[in-house]
Amino acid sequence: MPFRLLVFLTLGAAIAEGSLQAQEFRSEAGHFRFKVPADWRRADPNVAAQLRADFAGKPNSILHEALMPVDMTRNGMIIALEEKGLVTFLATYDSIDREMQRDFRREFVRGAPGAEVGNIVLEREKNRFVVDFALREPNGARLRGVMFVYLGKNRAVMIMCMCMENEFGRNRNTFDEVGNSFQFDPGFQFVPFNWSDNLWIIGGAIGAIACVAIVAAVVIVVIVMMSRRRR
Repeated sequence: MPFRLLVFLTLGAAIAEGSLQAQEFRSEAGHFRFKVPADWRRADPNVAAQLRADFAGKPNSILHEALMPVDMTRNGMIIALEEKGLVTFLATYDSIDREMQRDFRREFVRGAPGAEVGNIVLEREKNRFVVDFALREPNGARLRGVMFVYLGKNRAVMIMCMCMENEFGRNRNTFDEVGNSFQFDPGFQFVPFNWSDNLWIIGGAIGAIACVAIVAAVVIVVIVMMSRRRR
């Protein structure tokens, strides 16, 4: 399936297949929604252009939204991505967990110099993974973030939140509120396949590499954009 940029909204841009109303982003095509912080806005056009260029041509990965604080003295970004390769018909919690713990961790660190991945926690009751991570900019500055990977019926949506390490404490509640507000539409939640261990591997192994590759690419772009923003 060719890459489709369903929604990347900059200030004043037309809305394609998603909408941002009353501080809630909703994707009709992706069948999900989440709340947007009141003091955050859509990304600047230069950031949008860089992200578009980085995503162009990547199959199965869709960039839905990118947000930055209204206060230009603050540093941070919230990105919503959709990955269609991670969740397949035969996927189970265990098969996806194995891929996340092994390939996601390896490819994330490989994709961005100085990147670190902490805990990758599967929360089955919420159909999601919570991933702690840290990054280092080319100038040595350190970023810290949390990623919420929500499992849907045939896709995963990643809410990736990050900021400068010294601002993470005051932003963590905001990041958690964004992550906790995420919902798939009824009928589009993940339901694990219930077969034997021998078939579990099939469901998870297909798409994880594509998933972590796109995340690593975004990380690199975000590092550069956030460095430029402070100049």
